[in-house]
Amino acid sequence: MRCKLLLLMIVLAMAGCRNTPPSETSPWIGKNLPEFAFPSIANADTIRSSDLCGKVTLVTFWATWCPSCLQEVPILKGVHKTHGPKGLQVVALSVDKEPQLVEPLARRLGMEYQLATGAERLHMELGLAYIPHTFLLDTAGIVRASFSGGVDREGLDRAIEQLGLR
Repeated sequence: MRCKLLLLMIVLAMAGCRNTPPSETSPWIGKNLPEFAFPSIANADTIRSSDLCGKVTLVTFWATWCPSCLQEVPILKGVHKTHGPKGLQVVALSVDKEPQLVEPLARRLGMEYQLATGAERLHMELGLAYIPHTFLLDTAGIVRASFSGGVDREGLDRAIEQLGLR
């Protein structure tokens, strides 16, 4: 019985974690994300939606248990390293139900961009069916690109450059 329960849990977890192509039909394209405030894992600060204005921002929803999310980390690290000095900010919002798992994994993977926990409700409010899910916001905080599932570096670089970061 325990084996069946464990197998069911794994299947359900994987069902919400898949790769799909970037979407230009997201209902959030051309809109601001809803207001939010989540605890940062780096310090006692709070990451707020209002902090996202003024810079081109990549916001990704992810989880420690999602293989596609973990495969995406090197891409996000590379994008942060390449475009961060040009003004891009990267914000990773964890949907983990156990936030204490996020910081050790982030440290081990070298995730040096902004990380916050507690985003599961916002993920649901946005109507996102899968993780990872990544939004690219312009300097006014308006969603200009949406990627459901893992991102590819070339497509992400192209979308960032279209927002003026070259």
